[in-house]
Amino acid sequence: MNYDMIRRWNDVVKPDDHVWYLGDFAMGDHEVWPKYLARLNGRISLVLGNHDKGRQTMLDTGFAEVHENVIVEVDGYRLWLNHYPPESAVDPAYRRPKHERPPAPGPYDIALCGHVHQRWTVFDSIVNVGVDRWEFRPVSVARICEALLTSVE
Repeated sequence: MNYDMIRRWNDVVKPDDHVWYLGDFAMGDHEVWPKYLARLNGRISLVLGNHDKGRQTMLDTGFAEVHENVIVEVDGYRLWLNHYPPESAVDPAYRRPKHERPPAPGPYDIALCGHVHQRWTVFDSIVNVGVDRWEFRPVSVARICEALLTSVE
């Protein structure tokens, strides 16, 4: 499974691409994580997820940078990158107090998250970019916008 996911990643990510990984990089023995990361194309920044081992461990794994949540501008859109969906998108049955959802650090156009696996893809202006919804590949901003437009129609 891991090697198939690495292949799918490298099918869409070029060596010079900048990729934001929205948490839960890997499970199991964190000693092997650097080996997985080294096989992935691109400069990879991480937004911490609930299964990641903390900022310093993830930097030591080889991520270019590590954040709790962040706003970045890509193709003219202000994207709020957070592992967790904003509270407004969480099904009450799925809420868990241990998962603190930090507020956005500023204004944004689109919120991107992971964490909810296959539960949904688009909720208002929130897009679940978890690989469960995107053929186990990273997704581009263009595809995210396409998903948002399709959900409005």
